[in-house]
Amino acid sequence: MRENSTTLDPRELNISEAELLAATGNFINDNQFGSGRAVELLAAATFSYLTEPGDRMMGFLIENLGRAKTLQLLINGFDVPKISQLLKSESDDIEVSVGDLIGTLSDSRERWLPRLNQKAILKIFDQCLSTGIKIVLPEDNYWPVGLDDLGHNAPRILYLLGDESKLPFAKNSVSIVGSRQATSYGLEVTENLVAALSKSGRGTVSGGAVGIDTATHRGSLKNGSPTIAVMAGGLDLLYPKINNPLFLDIKKENTIMSELPPGVAPTRWRFLQRNRLIAALSPTTVVVEAAIRSGATKTANDALLLDRELYAVPGAITTLTSQGTNELITSGKAKALTSVEDFLGGKVSRPKELAFSSNDWLTASETRAADALRVRPMALEELKRVSGLTQFEAESALKELENKRMVKSLGSIWMLMNESI
Repeated sequence: MRENSTTLDPRELNISEAELLAATGNFINDNQFGSGRAVELLAAATFSYLTEPGDRMMGFLIENLGRAKTLQLLINGFDVPKISQLLKSESDDIEVSVGDLIGTLSDSRERWLPRLNQKAILKIFDQCLSTGIKIVLPEDNYWPVGLDDLGHNAPRILYLLGDESKLPFAKNSVSIVGSRQATSYGLEVTENLVAALSKSGRGTVSGGAVGIDTATHRGSLKNGSPTIAVMAGGLDLLYPKINNPLFLDIKKENTIMSELPPGVAPTRWRFLQRNRLIAALSPTTVVVEAAIRSGATKTANDALLLDRELYAVPGAITTLTSQGTNELITSGKAKALTSVEDFLGGKVSRPKELAFSSNDWLTASETRAADALRVRPMALEELKRVSGLTQFEAESALKELENKRMVKSLGSIWMLMNESI
């Protein structure tokens, strides 16, 4: 999905050309100011600030109206009836894509507009410049094409540390994920797999976490093959901090990427959404070790939904970190990786109906509400803004969390009771 909007006069966006140049000029590839490219940068950065990862409605708007027009509509108050008419004139498959258009647009307006802050959005470019973060848009040469398969759930912008020219290597890479509590067996398998991939000229994608992710990145660096680390928050807040030495090594010649702007903290919801990028970037995903319910099995689900190759490493039935991989294999969702040589020469096809849904015990809205309350106790209005939930979604989530005895209210203030959720 290559996005390119109709160019607007910056003044239509309540910003002068001089202000736009000052903010975006350092991120225009040829180092010469062009209001068209600058508006595209401003719009993409704005959407990454307003929306949570994977927002389908924003993707649908951009595809049908373009980035600049969508930004203009947001700045002008996001008139739902007007936008509905515009979309109906542009698209014949609205009901298939978004269902109740008026309702979805209204909910989106309620989520996005409280976050619309020109000063904060322009600050993104200052933060990127001061921390060495680069910006890539879908129409740029280095955009990894695998992300386009996410359709309306695809990111609108990538923020990068390191060498952006390594991004295209993702199309011939392997995404390797697994437990943070990796066993010596899992680490040995990962080391051998990455070494074999490097010899065959294939790079890796992973999430930068301790355990299997770290072994994946370290193995690629050791063998001189490309590796991409995908973060769940802004690149000025690399997580986990214990891996800062690894991140320094990665960005010297490889790439750390995120769809979220600087200053945005990683949360459980954003980690779950980050996993779809890991699955989409490469044609193959390998789960080395994983519990039944884990980020790694979520990545496996995302890979299945994208019709990617999926492999899992079998392990001892007495080991918790092999329960998830063994279940993927026995259910027919993944092919067993029993030999590195067979894996490198093999191909697996899979009926799409084997894709499974996450059985996480919290809904998306509940997860996002709990994420907000981890920051601090807060009132409903602040929780809505921080979580990006509508009034109805936030109230429903709090009610369910309260029923599960995970949150409680002190007057108008809500607080988290159980930090493990």
